[in-house]
Amino acid sequence: MPSYRARTAAYGSASKPYHFSALKRLAGLVPAPETTATFQYRPLEPDRREIRVLELLPRTLRAGKEKQLITCTIRHVSLDDQPVYLGLSYTWGDATVKRPILLEGRIFYVTENLLSALEHLQRQWHSLALWIDAVCINQNDNVEKSSQVGQMGNIYREAALVLAWLGPAAGDSDLAIESLDYVGRKLFEMPDGPCLQERYELFSKLFSPETTPQFPVDVVCSLFRRAWWDRVWVVQEVTLANDVLVVCGNADIPFHFLHLAFSALYELPLLSAALNGALDEAFSRVSPQLQTCHPRVLEAAILGHNQDAAPLKSRVLTITGLKATDPRDHVLGLLGMASDTEELNIHADYSKSCQVIYTDVARGFLEAQEDLQILSRCKFPKQQSNLPSWVPDWSMRCGHTFWDPKHSLYNASGQSLAPRKIAVGGNTLRLAGARCGTVSRVGRVWSIDYSSAGAEALTHCFAEIEDFVHSDGFAYPSEHDKQEAVWRTPIADAEYAIFGEEGRYNRRATPELLNAFVAYQGAVDASPLEGTPNPSAIMGANPCIRFIPTILDGRRVFTTSQGHIGVGPKHLQAQDLICVFQGAAVPFILREGPFRQYQLVGECYIHGIMDGEFMNRDPPIEEFVVC
Repeated sequence: MPSYRARTAAYGSASKPYHFSALKRLAGLVPAPETTATFQYRPLEPDRREIRVLELLPRTLRAGKEKQLITCTIRHVSLDDQPVYLGLSYTWGDATVKRPILLEGRIFYVTENLLSALEHLQRQWHSLALWIDAVCINQNDNVEKSSQVGQMGNIYREAALVLAWLGPAAGDSDLAIESLDYVGRKLFEMPDGPCLQERYELFSKLFSPETTPQFPVDVVCSLFRRAWWDRVWVVQEVTLANDVLVVCGNADIPFHFLHLAFSALYELPLLSAALNGALDEAFSRVSPQLQTCHPRVLEAAILGHNQDAAPLKSRVLTITGLKATDPRDHVLGLLGMASDTEELNIHADYSKSCQVIYTDVARGFLEAQEDLQILSRCKFPKQQSNLPSWVPDWSMRCGHTFWDPKHSLYNASGQSLAPRKIAVGGNTLRLAGARCGTVSRVGRVWSIDYSSAGAEALTHCFAEIEDFVHSDGFAYPSEHDKQEAVWRTPIADAEYAIFGEEGRYNRRATPELLNAFVAYQGAVDASPLEGTPNPSAIMGANPCIRFIPTILDGRRVFTTSQGHIGVGPKHLQAQDLICVFQGAAVPFILREGPFRQYQLVGECYIHGIMDGEFMNRDPPIEEFVVC
């Protein structure tokens, strides 16, 4: 397999060889290492779509007593002239620890992680033309920074290749890359379609006890826990690139192969279910570990590739839980992937505070698109201070939402429509809706995963739901109604797709799923109240049952003053108001404050009102002022 050094040589003038005469001439431009002068930027010309391109000079031109200083030049180019360069995608690392390089003969400080990338990428006899945000953008000039961030979509689209730098080799990372490359290539060679038999043959051999060496699950998970996978900017950099090569130390893998491999491994439970449990032994050893290291960048990047012209709302609703040094970048870092920034009048502007940017985005969505879906993204309390409760904190991990960004299974508002114009004034939002009672009894906040502790918590959660339904669920008069509430509530009455089907949870739960629910309870012993749970009971159940932890984790079960049972945010309290807004797919929890103004606590699922049963009874409509 050729190394990235060999691959980058194929990108024309982005990698240029230097002959001895040229090296001698350039050596005269390299100053004595005693220089203390620091590099000063020359302004860019935005009207010419100018960017800076860094030229990483060969090792033979290193400076300093022991040739320890990396030497670079920098030039201004116009994107209109179609310059050839490689983009670098990496994490900055600790910005307080800096190391010197020579840039145009002057000292320039970079983070240790960037220095490590440059040292690994530097060639012996060739230069390399690179676009690197920390060097090619004057980070101390907010006007230039805003302008260049607005250009980053084009910068990465027009790069000949994007190098995704994960960091130096460590902990058998070479073995992880080699193993993923093998699986990815095998999957790439398969014909289109589910290819169940071909996948079965690949994974049954890969995870056979007789296979030596065994597939290195631990080191693969370690690779996916590196900081690069958590960075919000990476999504845009990878999504918009024509070609991405993931580099770790001296090993590399095409991003497409890496995604194919990890996705197939992550979805082994679904594949095994489609094969009637033929791969249960394999995924019981692999999936619990992979579930804990799922790199969101992979999912977000592929989603981005599949939605080349997606609106900004789709981007911010689906790309969550990633990290950024500057919280404003949770929005600004996605603008290059959005198709409607002009319509929304949202542009990169680092002179604005985080509060202003987040509020402007929420207001733009509500006013331009006239739907309330972003309210399902609101969490309580928020990490960023001074945000109105109706403004999502885009820096927070969203997790599962009942109002799905792509399509909703619910219609709690029934035939009522959202108003043609949503009233947003300053920091307040005025919404029409109906009161649907208050929160009565509140259960514990559940922490449920695929471990033994998670399986045990799940059995206790089932017991709590059963208790709540039989004690306070007077909205469900018959035993059949109660049974329906007990098994449909923990799955939010949603049925997840099995392998090869479109969507994740693409339909309401069918009665056949009740059998899987009962089978799960039997797997952990005679009843949900007894026995020692086994995490494999979750993983071995119907695929829909396996997603119960996704729905319940970090939430709590509650009952309402109207006798319903529901699942809601962990910060809900007794006496909180339950409201269904006109045009909303799901109910919301409000908390009354002074002057009859409300704070939005979050969305919820309430069994028995999700299809408009309550709103179709024409309850009184009133205006709620949410601040």
